[in-house]
Amino acid sequence: MSTVKRVTKNTAWLTIAEIAGKGVGFFIALIIARYLGPENYGYYAFAISFVTLFQVIVDFGLRPLLVREIARDTKQAGKYIGNFLTLKILLSGAFIGAVAVGLWLYGADVNLFYLTLIAGIHIIFISVTDLLRGVFQAFERMKFETIVRVVTKFSVLALTVVAVVLGLWTVSIMWALLIGTAAGTIVALWICQKYFVKLRLQFDKAFLKVALKQSVLFAITNIFIAIYFKIDTVMLESMKGALEVGYYNTAYELVFAFMFIPSVVSGAIYPVISRFYKEDKNKIGALVGRLIKYYTLAAVALIVFLTLLGAPLIRLFFGAEYEPSIPLFKILTFVLLFVFTNFLVGTLLNASNKQHVTTIAAGVCAAINIGINLVLIPTYGAAGAAIATIITEFTLGLISFMYLNQKLYPVFTGANIKKALRLVVVIAVTGLIAYYLGQWNIWVATPVSLLAFAGLVFALRLYTGKDRNYVREIISMRKGKVHEEIETDE
Repeated sequence: MSTVKRVTKNTAWLTIAEIAGKGVGFFIALIIARYLGPENYGYYAFAISFVTLFQVIVDFGLRPLLVREIARDTKQAGKYIGNFLTLKILLSGAFIGAVAVGLWLYGADVNLFYLTLIAGIHIIFISVTDLLRGVFQAFERMKFETIVRVVTKFSVLALTVVAVVLGLWTVSIMWALLIGTAAGTIVALWICQKYFVKLRLQFDKAFLKVALKQSVLFAITNIFIAIYFKIDTVMLESMKGALEVGYYNTAYELVFAFMFIPSVVSGAIYPVISRFYKEDKNKIGALVGRLIKYYTLAAVALIVFLTLLGAPLIRLFFGAEYEPSIPLFKILTFVLLFVFTNFLVGTLLNASNKQHVTTIAAGVCAAINIGINLVLIPTYGAAGAAIATIITEFTLGLISFMYLNQKLYPVFTGANIKKALRLVVVIAVTGLIAYYLGQWNIWVATPVSLLAFAGLVFALRLYTGKDRNYVREIISMRKGKVHEEIETDE
């Protein structure tokens, strides 16, 4: 099989896995939120967020190291997986101990302590499964990753439904999550044993010492990411209580369910950008402005749709008791503009061998996020956490794009600035139409606003026939005259 066909096939499998995982995951969160109610759901969300802050202890950046090294030499697969599984077992004890100490320092009561420890065991199974999925990735057999993710999610869904039907409560729901995740781990172990390598626990002290030194940077990145995404929930529970967490996480889950869109698209263009970086770096510089435009337009259209229909979506999915989540949802929708573009800049940096920039930027933003939450949550509660999320994502994009522009590819060129001004016009006009019509009737405002958005995009030549041809070429991964077309786009 050719490289292009293999990459295309693997991208398709990952797309299926991402959509299935996010879709079923959101449905599980919806069932749990409606069943438990805002306060109990808040405790559930806190437990997951709290243990995620410590997850780096059991992960320690081992998967990316394993993928990289096995991909270079598949004969080393047995040695890496055998030693890393042994290390996982040892790190799991340290992880649970750290979680227990953290809960004690936090002052959690007995029920919250027990709930969070179950969530911690669930994280251990996730970590082992993730390591095994790394083997599938290293061998470029992504269909097995899809199988494991689907089995895991549907197992959790089935057990959650059983718990709800039996009338069980928060701790039992967490047990359903743990057992369903364990089922996915068992399947991953079986696939790895049958198709890739005989699993044997090993403990090569010298080998592990070298491996841990190499994985430190990955581990540091994971620490920043965990803080970046989960600390707001922990701080919110501490300052405002579980009820506020329940409202906030409902809005958060619904908004970030749409992250699969930039994730899938970035996964599709990543191998193309990587190829361009090897063949001709100037091609990437020519593509940057166009890609920013695509991501921004997609984000704006989604923001308009979600902002207008936020109230009925919350009521439909979660019920009337989650009414306080509606304003939080409307605030958080604006973060999608930065989330989409940050996915793009992350893809560009990773494809250009600049992963360390992402680590530094994530560290800076994690500190900023904590600081803003400390200032805003006491006064504004969950709304303050939502605002902190938006500011943090904006800062991440600013740092990353400034580096991109200064060190790699020109972003703030005359042509791109002209496109940006036209984008501002589209956003401003569409926003005004959506706002004023939304005061009258959201069901009229939604299609009218989106039609106005589309009309302005074409009228201001933000999407042309060359764009259409380019999108087809990038998605199909054909080599053509992309570079020349972009240069004459204006």
